[in-house]
Parts: sequence; structure tokens; C-alpha cells
Amino acid sequence: MLLIGIAALVVTGLFAVDMRLLQWIGLLGCLFIGRMAIASLYEDLSARTPDAQPVAPSQKRSAIAYGFLVGIANPKDIIFFVAFFPQFIAVTPSVGASLTLLTALWVLADFAILLAYITLLSGTALQRARRAISVLSALLLLGVAVVGAGYALWELLG
Repeated sequence: MLLIGIAALVVTGLFAVDMRLLQWIGLLGCLFIGRMAIASLYEDLSARTPDAQPVAPSQKRSAIAYGFLVGIANPKDIIFFVAFFPQFIAVTPSVGASLTLLTALWVLADFAILLAYITLLSGTALQRARRAISVLSALLLLGVAVVGAGYALWELLG
């Protein structure tokens, strides 16, 4: 929502985005995602049992903060929304109403995708493959981090 809000400010002309700053933030985001992927790989590969442990309330709060950091670590979403929203800005006569409608639709779509993901992972067969899924996810995140960091460095140095 924060990234959508920043994109809405850019679309309405109330905020300007410095591409160089976004590139630096993108590089830092890639480093953060890479660190997260390596920590996840270490945890998954060093765990002796794939059984899930109960999550304490304090861990849930830190998981929410961690999830926020993961989401905000990719400032390219701002560029995506800035490129995406103007194509549909005339859905209503008001720019504000159009941005509100587009944001609501995006949130609903995102929620539906996450709900489907949670539903799929709650199945017994997928729970048995939890460690493999987690390792694969961490490897994909590590790949994204390495490619993203390489791209960000290329842009910053070029």
C-alpha cells in the first residue's frame, strides 16, 4: 500500500522520483532479499525435522515486520504502478476516484492470490514437501537478488 501510495503521488504530480535514488534503494533491497534467502537456506538445510513448530505471538509480530521489509525492498514496484495506473486513470471522471478504484482492485487481486497460495499450502501433501518448497523459494529469491543487484550495479556504474 505504501508503494501504491507513492506511485499515486507520482502519477498526480505531487511527488517526483529520482531514478538514481531508486537504483540505490533497489540495490539495498536486493542485498536484503539475498540476506533473507541465505538465512532461509541455512535454516531449512540445517533443520533436522521438517515439522512446523507453533509460532509465538512475538514471532508473528516480527514476521509482519519482516514481511513489510520484504515488500518494501523492491522499489521497482513504484515504477510498475506509475507505468500501470496511467493507462487506466480515465476509468472514472476523477483521478482520485480512479486511483482509489485501481488500488482497491489491486488489493483484492493480491489478497486472492495470497489466499490461494495459503489454501494450496495448507494441504497435507504440500506440508510434507514444505522443506523442499522453502528451499526452492529461497533459491529463487537468491537468484532474483543476485540478478537484481547485478542490474542495479550495472545501472549505477553505467
